Amino acid sequence: MSGGVNAGRIKAFIPWLTVILLFLGSGWTLNISIANWWAASFHDEHRQLYTSRGNMFFIVAFTLLAASVSVIVATLRSGKKRRMAKA
Repeated sequence: MSGGVNAGRIKAFIPWLTVILLFLGSGWTLNISIANWWAASFHDEHRQLYTSRGNMFFIVAFTLLAASVSVIVATLRSGKKRRMAKA
């Protein structure tokens, strides 16, 4: 390959990019859930709507965080297996 990127480097980079995107998505949905819980304290008329919306976004944020942790564990295990196979 003349001047191209090594395919192995791309394969190693993609899981870490996935972790970063999942972690950013988790943080963003957590931000939305906190904003909805905060809004629930000011709106008497729609308090239950904002609270339930905040709860749903919190569940999504927790799920994304769990997915990012599982991808980290899988990536680290895969790297360890790859290093053991080379030795």
